[in-house]
Amino acid sequence: EYMGLIMTEDKNFSSDIFGDIGKESFEEEPKKDERQKGFLNQFSEDDLKRRHYDSHDELRKEKRVQRYNDKRKLDTADIEFTAESLISSDKIADMKFSIGDLPQYVALINSTELAQIFLGAVGIRKLLAKKEESPIQEIIDSNVIPRLIQLLDMSSIPSLQYEAAWCLTNIATGTSEQTQCLTQKGAIPKFIALLRSEHDNLKDQAVWALGNIAGENTDFRDMVLNCNIVAELIHVLSTTTRPNILKNGCWALSNLVRGKPEPEFKRVSDIIPLLCKLIKENEDGEILQDCTWTLSYIEDANGKKVQMLVQNDMLPRLVQLLENPSMGVAIPALRTLGCVITGEEEQTQLAINAGIIIPIGKLLGATKSSVRKEAGWALSNITAGSVSQIQCVINTNIMGKIIDLALNDSFDVRRECIWAVSNATSGGSDEQIKKLIELKAHTALSSILNSNEARTLAIALEGLDNILKKAKKFPDTAYFNELLASIEMCGGLGFLENLQVHPNAHIYNKAVKIIEDHFGCEEEVLDTAAVE
Repeated sequence: EYMGLIMTEDKNFSSDIFGDIGKESFEEEPKKDERQKGFLNQFSEDDLKRRHYDSHDELRKEKRVQRYNDKRKLDTADIEFTAESLISSDKIADMKFSIGDLPQYVALINSTELAQIFLGAVGIRKLLAKKEESPIQEIIDSNVIPRLIQLLDMSSIPSLQYEAAWCLTNIATGTSEQTQCLTQKGAIPKFIALLRSEHDNLKDQAVWALGNIAGENTDFRDMVLNCNIVAELIHVLSTTTRPNILKNGCWALSNLVRGKPEPEFKRVSDIIPLLCKLIKENEDGEILQDCTWTLSYIEDANGKKVQMLVQNDMLPRLVQLLENPSMGVAIPALRTLGCVITGEEEQTQLAINAGIIIPIGKLLGATKSSVRKEAGWALSNITAGSVSQIQCVINTNIMGKIIDLALNDSFDVRRECIWAVSNATSGGSDEQIKKLIELKAHTALSSILNSNEARTLAIALEGLDNILKKAKKFPDTAYFNELLASIEMCGGLGFLENLQVHPNAHIYNKAVKIIEDHFGCEEEVLDTAAVE
């Protein structure tokens, strides 16, 4: 059972699940192919194949915030396992559980008598579990933390271990400074040891506490990783039959791989087979959401992640999840597939063979613009591939939708769809260029030439130039003239003329060259046609 949420702000761990990805959310890499060289290479190091700039810190708000966050707070528990069940109801009834009683609880927990220790632990736990703001700092200031950590070692009294673990778990929902009080006093290895307990409730508490600590920042995350949590947690999740441990463990795994800088691949790669197994075998929304996000967070190291996904036969399952009704599952599945489609042509083909194109096409119709943008980004990486891969997109009738969004959606979505169109013009065959012209690709590329964003202008100009160069070689000169007229009628020529005074030299030079190479000779082409 999920027992409450605490919202925390962390610069490393943004929680914007379906919000705007931002202007710099996609990272472009150097070009790998001769056909991709030219103007864009002069303009920047952008690549037609584009990886996400920050696949760890984006797309994490709304439903994810509703259910669980970087940190989680306990406000109920298995009463049968707590010390409360061992204390007479009269004594519990006499306790008011107010902050003014904290000194009394501290004195009790530091006692040598077991009954008093129980009372003190219950009192502190009740204070921390209050619905209103917990007195975490007051409890830290009482210097009781070392005693609570010490109680984690009392394996002969698991109910007391549980009380102490519960208190420390909720303290770990505080600020970075408050959580640091636990890490400095040696709580992490104690919780790691509890993962080996024979009691499931203690394992669950340990998983929850370690997830809270690792979710605070990358320094704490690395401290947890340094204590061999990966192997221990894999064992717990591979052997448990408790749904709550499985859910909490999957959430904790996500905190072990999130944040910048990412943990080294070799430190977390052993998680991948387990994640693949859990994703294949579960339909639970929470488990799928955490596992797919965790898989998407793990940085691909020289293609090793893709190799492991292929070895575990994960591409068909991930493609299937693209149609999951929860975008909290579909988007991280797409992000994970993103490391495949941004790879080499052969890897992209594996995703195409698994059926990725049609589900992505459906995402172009999503209600949320951020999802449509993500789908456009994915398709732009497919249209950056071979002629046959571009044809796969055309065959599914998705290109018309891409062009429509490039014309009519919000700028962020239009930008991604412009990339998809321009990439198709770069590697497309003559027949594919004709199809793009039929679908008004030139109109979409022209429509965004009034943008203030240099990168978008560059890719649109490149796409428009590609279309014009190839259409100019077609034997039907009237076809080319009609294309020029269409570009002029939709305002493209006017935008090109305006770009002749653009402050960016590359943009200026490209606009001038397009006008000189194509529109500058328009009258000459018409005159020649008239003579003939």
